[in-house]
Amino acid sequence: MCQTLLGVTHVTTVCTSYFWFFSVLGYKSLEVANRHVNAYLHVTEIKKWDICAGNAIINFLGGKMTTLSNELLYYSSEDDTTNKKGLLATMEKHELYLEKLKPHMEKHELYLEKLKPHKP
Repeated sequence: MCQTLLGVTHVTTVCTSYFWFFSVLGYKSLEVANRHVNAYLHVTEIKKWDICAGNAIINFLGGKMTTLSNELLYYSSEDDTTNKKGLLATMEKHELYLEKLKPHMEKHELYLEKLKPHKP
């Protein structure tokens, strides 16, 4: 069974799932809301103003957008303006996608940790 996921930089096929990676955030959210794709995955830091409208539309239509730790995103002026925990947007089966992504995200976090500059 093929699943389509939107993400950050390129189009690729992994096993039997299609991952579509590119950069226009509002468009990605609309693709999820219109059910043209099953999920949108973002794994790097992102400014909340880039995702808030898409989050509102997806939530209004019954979908869900969370961090990759399944935390809701908050847009209060008291909160950080950057989401550093990645995000997943879906219209259904949100927890299933999070569970399937978990082993890959652990590897990704280790990779990102290796890229960080080390202080002497």
